Amino acid sequence: MSRARIVAATEADCRELAAAMRAEDRREVRDGVGMEPLDVLLHSLGGEAYTASDEEGVILMFGTYPTDVPDTGLVWLLGTERLVDKQTEFLRRCRRVLDILHRRYPLLVNYADARNEVHLRWLRWCGFKVLRTVPIAGVAGIPFHEIARYKRIECVPQ
Repeated sequence: MSRARIVAATEADCRELAAAMRAEDRREVRDGVGMEPLDVLLHSLGGEAYTASDEEGVILMFGTYPTDVPDTGLVWLLGTERLVDKQTEFLRRCRRVLDILHRRYPLLVNYADARNEVHLRWLRWCGFKVLRTVPIAGVAGIPFHEIARYKRIECVPQ
């Protein structure tokens, strides 16, 4: 994402992304949690949420949200069609961004729509593992993959 900047997400970013979200991401949100994309994005501001944008506007938003399990964060990413056009630049930065998200949560988890091939390829490339497939999940009762990525914590002898 040449010239793209990553900053803390704002309500304005949520509104812009909701209006331009990839159809697959929109479907995943609706079928998974039964909410409209704007509502999900606004809710995400209660966790750790970031926006990647350039001179043309928002490209994507991502972040983590706390779970009830200690040291475990719910990871998410939603984007526009421009993400596909900028995928090479995006992929170059992904692992550094995941390191930032792992600072707070050694374990990142979520469920991914089994139909969303772009998400699944990205998740695998980033080191996420599919733990299992839930055949009837979300409000639409369609298959979702449970995914996880664990960041090893280095122990330094004292």
